Parts: sequence; structure tokens; C-alpha cells
Amino acid sequence: MNESMQAHYQLTDSELAVQFEQLTLNPSWFTHEAHIRLAWHYVRTFKARIAAQKLCEQIQMFDRAMGKGTKYHKTVTIALAHIIAEKQEKQLATDFRTFIQNNTDLLTDYRNLLAQHYSYDLFQDKKSKMIYVSPDVKGFHS
Repeated sequence: MNESMQAHYQLTDSELAVQFEQLTLNPSWFTHEAHIRLAWHYVRTFKARIAAQKLCEQIQMFDRAMGKGTKYHKTVTIALAHIIAEKQEKQLATDFRTFIQNNTDLLTDYRNLLAQHYSYDLFQDKKSKMIYVSPDVKGFHS
């Protein structure tokens, strides 16, 4: 993996969250992996529903401040928070590197993970971008 993809590891989990929330995180550091790490940190800090809500608020704010405000996707954000919570419940990883090593599908096959809960491509559904759509295949237990 290239160095810029892992720049977020220069920060602790808490530092990543604080810089993200305060909009001081270098936007190039907020890769897909950093997104998963932030969600994992929130899930460990809060209950899954609260973590998902906080992620939605913070990602939307970061996207508007650091970009064009077009990357945020509400249903995907909430769904991935619940998937991460379910995976964490099964393993109870104490650090993100261990968690992600045991769950590489979050990095390489997250669309398939979503397909286990949704019968259609969320990324093509404009409604699910701004309004949470409940799973129609298998619900989340977290």
C-alpha cells in the first residue's frame, strides 16, 4: 500500500477523530481506510447507532468544508458503521491494525458486504444518498 494511503497512522485513533471533527485533518489523509478507522473508533467509543449518527454529521461537515459536498452518502455511512460494529462484536480487536487485518473485505470488497444487506446498488440509488434506506435483504443487529 502506498505511503499516502496510510498517512493517518501518524495519528492515534483519538487524534484522527479530533482533527477530523475540528476540520484540521489533511483531506488527503482521509482515505477509505481512514474512513473505516474513524468508524471503528466511533463504534468502540459509542453504541453503533450513536456512532453512525456522529459519522453522518462529521463526514457531511468534512465533505462540505474540504470538498464540494458531493461525496457523503448517508445510507452507505450508516450501513458500514453497523457492519463494522457487527465485525467488532465478533472479534473485539483492541487496535485498528489488528481489526483491519482480520477484516480486509472492508477495504477490498465493501460493495459485496453491502450486497449482503441490500438487493440493489446503493451507489446508484440517489434517494439513499441523503435519506437512510433500511436494508431489504438482511437487517443489522447492532
